[in-house]
Amino acid sequence: MAKVSGIIQIEGTLSGITFYKRKGVWIARKAGGGFNGKAIKTKASMVRVRENGSEFGRCMKSVQLFKKALFPLLVLVKDTDRHARIVSLFTKIKNSDVVSERGSRSVAVGLQQVSGRDLLMNYLLTKGKDLSSFFATGYLFEWETGIRFYNLDGNHLFFPKGADFIEIQLMYAKIDFENQQYEISDCVREIIGKYFQGDFLLPKPDFTPELEGVLVAAVSMRYMQEVNNELHPLLEQQHSFIQILGVL
Repeated sequence: MAKVSGIIQIEGTLSGITFYKRKGVWIARKAGGGFNGKAIKTKASMVRVRENGSEFGRCMKSVQLFKKALFPLLVLVKDTDRHARIVSLFTKIKNSDVVSERGSRSVAVGLQQVSGRDLLMNYLLTKGKDLSSFFATGYLFEWETGIRFYNLDGNHLFFPKGADFIEIQLMYAKIDFENQQYEISDCVREIIGKYFQGDFLLPKPDFTPELEGVLVAAVSMRYMQEVNNELHPLLEQQHSFIQILGVL
C-alpha cells in the first residue's frame, strides 16, 4: 500500500492498482485479495468461514422463532437491545451442542444438553431487575400449578410514582427449533394492588401442546396506573421485566 501524491488524483482500478481515498488521504494498493463468493465456497482455507456461516444462519432462524413464540410478552416491554442479547445467548446455546460436528451445531441440539438449558433457565429478556428482586419474600414456580408468591405486603413492595397496581402474566410455549414450529398458551394475567397482603397464586395456563421440542415458561411484570376506572401501563418501562422461569 502506498500514498499517492500529485496533481491528478484517480479513484478506481487502473492496471491492477486500486486508487481510493481514506480519511482524506489518497491510497494506492494492488487490486484483488479479500474474500469472494467462489473462494468462500470452494477454498479449503475457507472451511471455518463456511462452518461459521452455516451455524450462524441456523442460529438466527432459532432466534426469530423464539421471538415469535414469546411475542405476546415481548410486545409489552420495549427494548432496543433485546435482539442483540438474544443472539448472543443463542450463540452460546448453539455452542453447547457437543454432539454435532462443527458447522452442523444447532440451538435445537444445544438445548438437549444440561449446559444449554441452564443458559436459558431464568434468563432475563429485559434489562434491570428480575422476579426475585421485586418479590424478596419469595416465590415458587411449578409447572403443574403456576407461580406462588409468599407473604406479600403491598406496603413493602416497590411502586414507582404514578403506579397503582402490578400486572403479572405467565405463558407457556412449546418450541420445536428443529422443525421451526411453535405452540403457545394464552397468557394468564393477575393484578396485585398496593395494599394486598398474604400469599398469591398466579395459576398455570391451560396448555396441552402436541409438538415435540422445548417447553418454556415465561413471566412478565409491569406497573399499571388507574385512570377513569381503567388500568393503563406506565409509559416509563424501566421497572418492567420479562423472564424465563422454566425450561423442559
